[in-house]
Amino acid sequence: MSFKTYLLSTSAVSLMAVASLVTTGHAGSGEIELADAVSAEHVSIDAQMDGGGSCNPCAAKACNPCNPCAANPSNPCGGSVAAVEVSDAEARAAYDCLKPEMTAAFAGSTEAAGAAHLNWPHVSTGPYQSITHGGRYVSNTANDVAVVAYMKYEEIGKAPVGSILAKNSFAILEDGKAAIGPLFTMTKMEEGWNPETGDWRYSMVMPGGSTVGVTKGPNAANMDFCHECHIAGEESDYLFFLPEDFRK
Repeated sequence: MSFKTYLLSTSAVSLMAVASLVTTGHAGSGEIELADAVSAEHVSIDAQMDGGGSCNPCAAKACNPCNPCAANPSNPCGGSVAAVEVSDAEARAAYDCLKPEMTAAFAGSTEAAGAAHLNWPHVSTGPYQSITHGGRYVSNTANDVAVVAYMKYEEIGKAPVGSILAKNSFAILEDGKAAIGPLFTMTKMEEGWNPETGDWRYSMVMPGGSTVGVTKGPNAANMDFCHECHIAGEESDYLFFLPEDFRK
């Protein structure tokens, strides 16, 4: 049995189908074969979804600055994302299923990472759950300038100017569905560009391509929470690194 992804309007894919799937062909084909006779629902991703632009995801008094995206999968200003855990294999299967829709969802972004980040080297072996990103599953990629230095991890020293680190995300919801979340990026600018952030330019892009904020750019205040969290990593150029179990 197989089913094809359809662009509908709810940005959710049945995890019941994804959990036991076997991908047929290349990951971007959108075709999925179910390992068992599980009744599959249509994948429904809205690639044009807009996340609300300039809202401040940490405006709520109860917001933890180091967990700014504990929210609706596609809107950092919405309700909480349930931290539903799945196996590593299920998370990888969900990611493979969602990847073509991620490409479409971020194609309209003006950020250099945009959809391009999906073709950059992956520095994580698969998606992993990140509490500091709202309990979402995230995957790390790095551009060619960054990848060698980044994979030194805690021994990185300083990242080269021009490094871009991207972290896409998706949520597993309580109703057994998966949905694309924001794309988080860090770009290392020239020395002196912004000493307060260690010359890192932060951005957050919503599915559909709208930008929540950019350091020293539109809605810059929305990105303050990023560095407020990353400042704890000052000794390693303000970077946190993925769990050791997911490092290549």
